[in-house]
Amino acid sequence: MPGVDHLTSTAEQPGIEFMVGTAAHLPKVKTNVQGQKLVASSAHLSGKVPVISESFGIGLWGMTLQDMKWITNWQYSLGINRLCPHAFFYSIEGYRKFDAPPCHMHNLSWRYFRHFADYVARVSYLLSEGRHRADVAVLYPLSEFQSSYVAGLQKEDDTAISDAFDLACSLLLKQHCDYDIMGEHHLMDAQLETGSLRVNEESFRLLVVPTLGRLADERLARIRDFARAGGAVWFFTTPEGIQRIAGKWSSTETEMYNWIDISSLRSSAPSDETVVSAFEAFRRCLEPDVVIRGVDNDKIYYHHRQTDDEDLYFFANCSNEIAIEARIGVKSTGEAVVYDCETGAVSRLLACELRGNTTEFDHRFEPGHSLMVGIRRGAACGLPEAVGDAVQIGISERAGGPRIPKSSGQHAGIGGAERSQVIAVLPTDGWRLALESPNALPLTDWAFSIRPGAMGTSYRYETAVSIGEGVSDLKLMLDDVENRGAFMGSMDLQVRVNGKTAGGPTGHYIDKRFKTWEISHLAVQGVNTIQIAINHSAWSGEPHLMTSVPVLLGRFKVCGSSGEQGIEKPDSELSLGLWTDKGYPFLSGSAVYSREFMLDGAFSSVSLQFDGVHEYLEVHVNGVHAGDLVWRPWAMDITPYAKEGINHIELRVTNTLMNILLRTPRPSGIRGPITVLGCRCSG
Repeated sequence: MPGVDHLTSTAEQPGIEFMVGTAAHLPKVKTNVQGQKLVASSAHLSGKVPVISESFGIGLWGMTLQDMKWITNWQYSLGINRLCPHAFFYSIEGYRKFDAPPCHMHNLSWRYFRHFADYVARVSYLLSEGRHRADVAVLYPLSEFQSSYVAGLQKEDDTAISDAFDLACSLLLKQHCDYDIMGEHHLMDAQLETGSLRVNEESFRLLVVPTLGRLADERLARIRDFARAGGAVWFFTTPEGIQRIAGKWSSTETEMYNWIDISSLRSSAPSDETVVSAFEAFRRCLEPDVVIRGVDNDKIYYHHRQTDDEDLYFFANCSNEIAIEARIGVKSTGEAVVYDCETGAVSRLLACELRGNTTEFDHRFEPGHSLMVGIRRGAACGLPEAVGDAVQIGISERAGGPRIPKSSGQHAGIGGAERSQVIAVLPTDGWRLALESPNALPLTDWAFSIRPGAMGTSYRYETAVSIGEGVSDLKLMLDDVENRGAFMGSMDLQVRVNGKTAGGPTGHYIDKRFKTWEISHLAVQGVNTIQIAINHSAWSGEPHLMTSVPVLLGRFKVCGSSGEQGIEKPDSELSLGLWTDKGYPFLSGSAVYSREFMLDGAFSSVSLQFDGVHEYLEVHVNGVHAGDLVWRPWAMDITPYAKEGINHIELRVTNTLMNILLRTPRPSGIRGPITVLGCRCSG
């Protein structure tokens, strides 16, 4: 199974050059799609279906399910169809916290991970149906690069051929021309047909050749045979490359090809005018499979698969920042349906137009989101009669086309939002607050001393914390400090508060190896001294000292100016907004906001709309779980749970482990206000 390891917490970012590795002599590249496209192309050209990506390593603890969905969609639009999430550790004790995190089962998103897993499973299934469909092949210029490259050196020619390949890969996608990367052996072994090159089940009508004009004669001859058979050829090359190739052919033969001068495209972010000009030749020689129009349309990528009776198109918004309104045209006709891979629902795409051999429709892509459309050809589509505009399909309910499992609970947006009116805007003040997780204060200001003795050494850490009235459930969390025995010796650790010993650890938090010591009974109002002593026997080898910042846990809120370590009584009520700004900067966990609101009259639909959620929201209305919001859009239909009169609402918000593990106050909570939308019952 071909595969790739995608690191970092980002997908492609147009206009940014990417460093390959960390070696200074390696050139930066113009796009980072080659890894995914290379392995996907390898599968397509060898007749294989599964293409896997190990993803999310070094995404850090702030990576959210929204980020993961965005990265997954971007990769799947490039041909990936299996996902191996990095990583699942037994423990994140010590250095493991920083070994290419996140660890998903430790991260706070694990409670909601099933929504992501269900979504990926459905997309993976659909993108494993049929065969890949692309009209364009990009020749991989390996031998030409190898003839120029010298290990340890970066020369002008190897940089130029790399740039030509990078630019071809990037610009084709941004002009919505899907492609496979073809090895030189594929070119030589391909079956030459009228107007196309066939490799296994892939058939290409256009060949893109990144080159400096130093291709071997037998490869140039093969390209010429393809052009003579009616195929289209683009050369991505330099003016010198054009001269080298044209010098081997007659002027008549030279006119059969399209020449793209990459010297005008050397910038990593060429102007729109330059790109459009460079691709005018494409639109003259090959009718596009997909056309996407609209502002920022270059950020929409797609992947097309074809079964015996259906064309499947997967579109992805490769921006995680902006929503995109797009007009899409696909070169296929038949019954158009939308596969909702979040819920498992299948619905007819009613608002579409047939223009010749093209089906056109509009769609709004939320940041990082996707769209799966099927065009069912002929009468064998077998869709049951819909109830309204949509029909829910289970695994055995249709005979033709792909089958996808039903949802496990992720809510599917707002019904009838276009006709809704604002019923109320819930006040930001007066929300009852219940912290389900302890607040945290990383203790970073320590004095360190070493006290040698006759039989060993005591290593001591000491700090001071100001504690106000009303603080409770205080614990000290230490990571990577378990007692370690050695031959004829040992290490022991003692925690003292105000000179009194706290005893041994009584529990754990986050990880079973993150030990906690009860210290509430030793704390006093005012300034408290906390001391950690590691007593190391002379027979125990090298000492094992503290490697992680101790954290104070409990029912409190953080106070004091910058640099001070102080805590005080927590809030019982809190306004909507970021709890990181209200005395809970390092809290990683969940908090529940609750209040009542009034519905004055009967409504056929009721929904909630949030300005923003950081990062996950679980909604309960009148004691019933209404659903979860784990990514944008931050809106939910609560019609089945709302009632006329007084309604009780509970909002459980969960953030990430970034706040506590990295001591970074990442914005957490609900950005207010919350809008209640609804449609009044007629009559």
